[in-house]
Amino acid sequence: MIKKIFPESTLVEGPIPLYYQLQEKIKDLIDTGTLQEGDRLPSEREMAHYFQINRRTVSNAIDNLVADGLLLKKRGTGIFVAPKKIISKVNWLRSFHDEANMGGKKAQFKLIKIEIITPPASVCQYLNIQGTEKKVYNLQRLGYLNQEPVLIQKSFIPEWLVPGLEKKLTDNVSLFHLFEEDYGLKLTSGKESLEATTLRQYEADLLEVPQGKAGFVLRRITFSHTTPVEYVKSVLRGDKYIFKTDSQRR
Repeated sequence: MIKKIFPESTLVEGPIPLYYQLQEKIKDLIDTGTLQEGDRLPSEREMAHYFQINRRTVSNAIDNLVADGLLLKKRGTGIFVAPKKIISKVNWLRSFHDEANMGGKKAQFKLIKIEIITPPASVCQYLNIQGTEKKVYNLQRLGYLNQEPVLIQKSFIPEWLVPGLEKKLTDNVSLFHLFEEDYGLKLTSGKESLEATTLRQYEADLLEVPQGKAGFVLRRITFSHTTPVEYVKSVLRGDKYIFKTDSQRR
């Protein structure tokens, strides 16, 4: 079995550490589809014997790939290829449900809170709100993929655009769907920013990962033509997302 997965057993002593060479071999097999989601890898002992390296070296490689979200270690059963990450095209305006469906996964939200508030100054600027009498919905939701928490989403939505939202918003509904189908708001564009972060204790607890784990912060203003419909800040698990874009030289 192991020779079928790794036809070449040579790792070269030199400036590139052996554990790094092994983890890159495994990563390439996952990237090229040779190893598929759910496939079982040889044990650490088998790989150490096959590559003629120390078992600790193998453990370092495997642990790094587990931390990157590419492998899973299951006590008593072995090492497996993890479920594929969500691929988010940053130049496409798509909802969490849209991206999950394209990846063959089941998306669901858990509503943490929803309330009507007077928006802070920053939200007024993002949503182009004039006047102190205007109100917005402030809602926070926890997003799940295949019953695993992957993102925390905090949204601000002008109340006058979506009256009665609290009666329509359920765990399984897409906000984009509600905007377009229930409120007649055709979503046309968005402005996004993406930055790296480390998860704080509250975020880590909700996402069921250790504090300090790598994550992303995605901020977006969604428009219906020229009208800002939503400002959202999403905190995402870094081991569950890949962001892609298309570039042109100018």
